[in-house]
Amino acid sequence: MKTLRRLFQIHAMRLFARFGNMQRVVASLADPDSSVRWEAVTILAMLPDEVLRAGTAVSASLQNIGSAQGIESITTFLEDQDETVRRTAAWALRKLGWHPSQNTLGAAYWIAMREVNPCVAIGTPAIKPLIQALIGNDSEVRQAAAVALQKIGSAATDDLIVIIQHRGPATYGHWDGIALAASSLGTIGDARAVEPLIAALANDNREVRISAIGALGKLGDPRAVGALVALLENAGRDGELRIAITVVLGKLGDPRAVYPLIAALKRTYESERYLQDALANALRKLYRRGQLGHREKQAIISLKGFVLQRGFNLHSEGAHFFTECASGGTIYEDFPESHSDVPERRFEL
Repeated sequence: MKTLRRLFQIHAMRLFARFGNMQRVVASLADPDSSVRWEAVTILAMLPDEVLRAGTAVSASLQNIGSAQGIESITTFLEDQDETVRRTAAWALRKLGWHPSQNTLGAAYWIAMREVNPCVAIGTPAIKPLIQALIGNDSEVRQAAAVALQKIGSAATDDLIVIIQHRGPATYGHWDGIALAASSLGTIGDARAVEPLIAALANDNREVRISAIGALGKLGDPRAVGALVALLENAGRDGELRIAITVVLGKLGDPRAVYPLIAALKRTYESERYLQDALANALRKLYRRGQLGHREKQAIISLKGFVLQRGFNLHSEGAHFFTECASGGTIYEDFPESHSDVPERRFEL
């Protein structure tokens, strides 16, 4: 019986809309059946703005059922799991002249309208809908949600950690959202994220692993070194992944990375020029910045013959470093930084 009533009400509403009786459509916003209310929202969202402006019959009908009750019927759909439902509800609310508050519903409205920036001013109440947007299907909204969460800061850390702990099947948008969550944790800089990011290095998705590597580099916590070294040794021939790890190990400056980086350099093929550049540059940075003992420094310097003999085509600061080693000159501890041809831009910290 309930299903029959629902079908009758929806069919009648469509007929009312077709013949211009929009007052009956608005009145359906107060219907106890959510499916009937949703049909009314959908119809209102598609109406021209002038039909809903103040002084029209539709506007008067909204007042008759109680504007607060009618608006509340629509705002409930802003929290729906379906993005299309949320967006349709937001359009209906905009057409009805609704002004969102600085709360969770307000944030959900702005996200549904693909205008994410106002969520930053809303702050903590916006985190839940932003997290939902982060793993949604709209790539532009995912990117904007990540930026907003980064600006909100540490208050979003716990929710972002939950996202990167996901295991099992996921859609592309979900994986991209997890990778964005990992990157956001690095930007926020909360030390609570270190261990979860280390765990994310074992994620099945390559983009998530690369994002976690970059985030750990930004956090600069030495707890990550062991896991990064293990990942480097088991990265196979994945050049981008090995470059990402190498760049971060060079910037962390931990002596434990010296011998694994030397071993990785000796395993490279002649065609892996960018990886060779990154490894040589990381070793230079470790020599200059790291708290290395005499043994580690000598191990790095001793590579000069190997590098020159193999004819590595080094274009980074590492080239100057090993050239200086080979010439017997002084290795300056304050070697200036400069731009290089090594493709590190993605992993800059």
